[in-house]
Amino acid sequence: MKENKLINILSILFITGHFSIIIEILALRFIGWYDTPAIKICLPIIVPLFAAYTTVIINYYVVNKSKTRVSEDLVNIVFAFIAIFIPLVFICIMGYILYYQAVSPMDNDDFTFFLGLGELIFGVYLGILVKSIYGATPPLESKKQTESQPT
Repeated sequence: MKENKLINILSILFITGHFSIIIEILALRFIGWYDTPAIKICLPIIVPLFAAYTTVIINYYVVNKSKTRVSEDLVNIVFAFIAIFIPLVFICIMGYILYYQAVSPMDNDDFTFFLGLGELIFGVYLGILVKSIYGATPPLESKKQTESQPT
């Protein structure tokens, strides 16, 4: 698969997936399946990671807005599979946790735990992918790296 094609597919997957999850949360609230505590739990956990990756992707396209050269670079098929599969599974799992909370509510501690666990497990892999594909570290990770470097 050509690198440019993979980048475009992943960008669409990331952005539509992230906004779909946020829309799912708001829709579940508006139809009455989520109460205010559920919203106060899930949005602060989900939105920062989504915003960080979406910012890197949008920044990539803003910086490269006038580059029309199509890269002929090919990526390894295993890399392409991993790059598409991991974000897709992440979006599906987060969507399932949110839906499950609506139809069979967990207590707030369990809900927080499962959302945090999903973010933690996949956040590491997504960070590696974003850095590799877009050549940037998400803002939250770059801040941590800057703070941890000795002066």
